[in-house]
Amino acid sequence: MKMRPKQMTPAHQTGNCAELVCSNTFRADHLESAVGLLHEEMRLMDSLIMACGDQARIPAGTALAVDREQFSTLVTQALKAEPLIAFIEGEVTNIPDDGMVLTASGPLTSDSLYQSIQALTGEDRLCFWGCPR
Repeated sequence: MKMRPKQMTPAHQTGNCAELVCSNTFRADHLESAVGLLHEEMRLMDSLIMACGDQARIPAGTALAVDREQFSTLVTQALKAEPLIAFIEGEVTNIPDDGMVLTASGPLTSDSLYQSIQALTGEDRLCFWGCPR
């Protein structure tokens, strides 16, 4: 389930998956760098993200930079074409209390989901880049 485009965030412009909001670069793309080596390993494993990134590539020296709109459109189209993936658009406002639930969110989590996670975990803050303890 994804909340966009029904519920937007302050940073996003579309309802597409994989919309890059901060930068259009995937950093270095040459084999002499750790990131470039990881890119190549992902390509060898037939990564959807790398295939779409390579298709949406724009000039950026030795970096892999992409046209943001084209990249997110390609990723979204590929995911929607996958018969084993169901897209449900709408905002999740609370965590179900029955069964096992996997919640994957990020720094643009909606306020209502944030409050639900806080109430469930008892944590006074959510951290996405490593909070000090």
